[in-house]
Formats: sequence, structure tokens, C-alpha cells
Amino acid sequence: MGKVQEDITLSFGQVQFYYIELKDCYLTIQNEKDNPHYTLGLGVDVAKNDTLFINCIAKNNFAMEQTVIPSFNTYFRSSFGKLISSNEFQSINLEPNQETSLSFAIPKAIDAQAYAVILELQSKHQPISNKITAHYVIQGTSATIQNLRLDKDYYQKGEQANLSFFWDASGDDLSGITFNLSIQNSNNAACIDPITKSLAANDKKSPQTELSASIIQDCANPNLTVSIKDKGGKVLDAQTFSVKSKNVPPQNQGDKKLSKALVFVVVFIVTVLLLIIIISYYFKKKQESNNLLKSLLLFLLVGAGIFLCDLKGVRADTWVTSSNDLIKYKITVTYNLDDDTYGIGQTATATGGVIIDFEDGVIDEFRGDLYATINNNKELLFVKSLPEEEELISNTNGKRSFAVESTVGTYKAVFDFDYKISPIGVKGWLINNSVTIGNIPYKVIAPPTVSLSASPVTVCSGSSTTLTWAVTNGVKNGCVASGDWSSYKDKDGGTQTMTGITSDKNYTLTCTNAVGSASDSVTVSVKSKPTVSLSASPSTVDYGEGTTLTWAVTNGVKNGALPGNEYLQGCEKRMDMARTLLFDANRTTKGVPQPCPRPYSTMLSA
Repeated sequence: MGKVQEDITLSFGQVQFYYIELKDCYLTIQNEKDNPHYTLGLGVDVAKNDTLFINCIAKNNFAMEQTVIPSFNTYFRSSFGKLISSNEFQSINLEPNQETSLSFAIPKAIDAQAYAVILELQSKHQPISNKITAHYVIQGTSATIQNLRLDKDYYQKGEQANLSFFWDASGDDLSGITFNLSIQNSNNAACIDPITKSLAANDKKSPQTELSASIIQDCANPNLTVSIKDKGGKVLDAQTFSVKSKNVPPQNQGDKKLSKALVFVVVFIVTVLLLIIIISYYFKKKQESNNLLKSLLLFLLVGAGIFLCDLKGVRADTWVTSSNDLIKYKITVTYNLDDDTYGIGQTATATGGVIIDFEDGVIDEFRGDLYATINNNKELLFVKSLPEEEELISNTNGKRSFAVESTVGTYKAVFDFDYKISPIGVKGWLINNSVTIGNIPYKVIAPPTVSLSASPVTVCSGSSTTLTWAVTNGVKNGCVASGDWSSYKDKDGGTQTMTGITSDKNYTLTCTNAVGSASDSVTVSVKSKPTVSLSASPSTVDYGEGTTLTWAVTNGVKNGALPGNEYLQGCEKRMDMARTLLFDANRTTKGVPQPCPRPYSTMLSA
């Protein structure tokens, strides 16, 4: 901000507007000795019960008298911060083409903290003047928390959760300040025992703080709350941050599954208790009833124990720099990566932005360039400038896409920031810095592969087969079986015997990692018993006559139906009943003449 930004020309069809001269504005505190004047950007300290005035001169450039309403918007810490309140004063009349002295009591915030208040004149809820920004600080100890970040989005019991955040504090006495952390899952159950860390002597030297805690139960969709308290226990600032879990292990799909399981346990217990009551009622002998009760209670405990036993992974950062001895300013740079794992050849998207907060009236020019480098490709990500360079800014909207590496490995997205500051009255750049503000690691992995086989693939009815599978490329959460088997299978590969197969079966296994999935299937067939039919035409003959034998075979008779390994399916032969017939593999007949004085018939069996 600064005079360059504040010198605004407002047009309403004609060149008519109110102009508030920044250089003529100042702050005063009611009843303060000698009535000192404070510049708007100084951040004057005021007590909670002080009355703070803003004093300015406004010129009415309209050709007639105008009625205007002074409007005040108060923001947390700076004009880029959170809007705290909006207030309007009673209307005032300004003479045409005249300068008028204005003095307003600023509607102050209550809590000890730094604030920015913006004054503008409005008519019919539309601005008709330029904006004037003033800064003040409510006396007392204050603190601010920014940019909470967890190292993971899902934790299992026994793991360590690591939290980092930026903070800032002001006040005469920072002793006794504590950081407080709690983490809950989506069902508001505690994932950690709440922790408290006292401010160490060297903590104020670094704007970043890290807290660690042991996870006491599996924690999906963690919600964390961090607060800063003074030595009296008053909360100076508190921030809540929620994370959506991805890739939760199948065996721990969160609290919903556990809740359903607990419902089943309750139903199980109630059912058994009802059985105890009903059966006991019908037993006449007390001893028999007591024995039954003991048996059923034992069954209840064992059954419940078994059941309960069955109940039994977008990354963003922020960089902040603040004032030097000559200029009061704050620059906040955010940079993000849309994921932490990519497939070979996939696209990573980097985003970022720059927020600047300068004392009014001191900055003439600013330029900040944010760069991202991924896979050795450096691109301009975002530009912030004063005065604003619209064409340049529109071409750098804070988002760039990059092709990640073509080989599997762990890499880093690197973010660099170049910034230059020129104060009013100084030729050239007083500050000209280039800094690597941080990096975000990511992984490149290949899609999974899976192979599934059965041995044997053809079985007799009622027999068994063994399924064998192998998996590669980092399947994190196991593989899913479907078709004629089910449940999750070992992600590292394994075997399983399928018994009692009475019909054809199809088995499928699907494995998934962060960048893709793969499936494989195998079919096991069941062999049926062979059938055979044989007929002779005619079935009765006189001595010396012949007959024709016809047979049919189904379901794969492997070795023929008669000695000689003769394959008979679909065959027909003419036989002489005077001979004993044998068939070889070449479908020829052999025999020795035998007397047969009476009619003769024969059977073929398989």
C-alpha cells in the first residue's frame, strides 16, 4: 500500500468525487497530554478504554452539496486480514467544491491485537471517495497462529503425529505463554492426550513451531485445534484445522465400521441374555437352571471375545518475512502441491500466492515473483506488484502444471521468491532479494501389477485347487478379491486353497495404489463323468450274418472304451459276428474265428 495505491480517481459519469488527502490524515487519542499526532501506518498503541480519533481533510468535487455516510471496516492485523466489524456513522453534509475537516472516533476492536481500519465515504451504500487505512494496536499481550499443517492425513494407534505452524506474539511480558494441541477424529473421539508446551526462551526467535503427540487410537479425518494462552490461561488465539483422510487401510475403514460392529456386539449380547431368560424359565430344577445359566454365560463371554477380536498411509506451506529497520512491511507467500504421489508421466499442479502488508505512505514500488521448479522445469507461478501490472498478473494466475519425472523415485518441488521494494523518495530498489523459500517432497511410483494362477485349473467335482498371486509396485492397503472368493488379500502376495469345488469357478484379484489399479482372473473348471451308449442293428442275426454296432461317448473319454486305446466318440463300424472284435488306435479290427451257433449280442462299457 502507499500513496501510489491511495491516489484513486473515482468517476460517476463526470469527474465528481470526494478526495481524502492521505498526507493530511493523522490519529489522536482523546485527552492525551499535548495531543500528539500519530501517522496512520505507525500502529499506535491504545488502551482498551481509550478513544482513538482519525482526522482528515476531504474535498467535495461535486458541483452541489452532498450528504455522505462515513463507513469503517476493521480487519484483523492488516487490511488483508479477516474482517472484524463494519460500522456506519451518521450522515454529514459537505459543501460543493469545498475542503472540510473530518474527525471520527474509530470503532475499536476489544481484544489485544493489531488491527487495520479502512475509512471511506459512501452514498446510498456506494463508495464516493478514496479509501484511507489506519493501523492501531490494543495494548496487552496478543498472539496469532497461521498455517497449521499435519505431516499425515491418517494415523494408526502408536504412530507419532507431527504438527507445525507459524505464530507471532506481541506484548511487554510473554512469559508463561503456552501452546495447546488436541486432535480428534470425525466422531469427536480423542486421537491424542491433549498436550501443552510452554514458550521457551528461544521460541520467539523463530516464527515456526512444531508439536508432536502419540496417537492413542486409529485416527481418520483428524480435526486439530491449536491455541495460544497467556500465563493467566486466557486464549490469545485459536485455530482449528480439518484434514480429509485418503488411502485409509481397508482393515481400519474408520469409526463408522467400528460403530456398526459395536451395534452388532450389543445385539449379540441382548439376544443371548434373552435366550438365558427364556430357557431358564422352562427349567424346573434349580440346579439344572443354574448349570444352564453358567454354560450360557460362558458361551456369551467366549462368543463376545471372539467377535470383538475380529474388530481388530494436499500439501501446503507458507513463508513469511517481515520488516527491516527502515521499512515496516510483511510479505506472506503460500505455495502448494496438489498431491504427494504421482504416476510416471502424470501432471503435478503447483499453486501459490503473495500477500503484502505495508505501512501506508512509505512504499513507492514493489515487485514479487514466485517460481516453482518441478522435474528441472522452472516456471513463474505468481506475480505481485505495486502499482499493479495487469497484463503480467493476468498471465501468472498462481497455478502451473508440470510433467513429473519418468522414473520411480522421491523428488522435491522447489519454490523460489524474488522480491524488490522501493520506498517513496528513494531511487531504485532499496531491498532486492532472491530466496528459496521452501520445497515440498513428492513420490513418483508405477501402477501396480498383479498375477493370479490356479493349480490345477481343471478338477473333479468336490476336489480343490490352490490359488497363487504375486503383486508389485507398492500396493499400500492390500488387494480385493471378487468373483467366487472375497475379502482382502495380502498385498505382498500369497496362496489360498479353495476346497469343495462342484462347479466352474472364476476368481479375480484387484490391487490398487495411489496412481492406478490392476486385476487378474483365473477360471477353474470341473470335469464331468463320461457317458457311453452302444446299439447293434440288427440285434439278432443268423449264423454267418453281420450286424452294425453304433456307439457315442461324451465328456472326454481319454483312453478309449476298449483295449487298444481306441477313441470311439462319433465312430461307426461294421462287425462280423463270427469273430471276437478288438479295436486298436488305427480303428482296425482283429479277431480269431469263433463258432457261434446261436444269436449273439454284445455290450460296450466305458
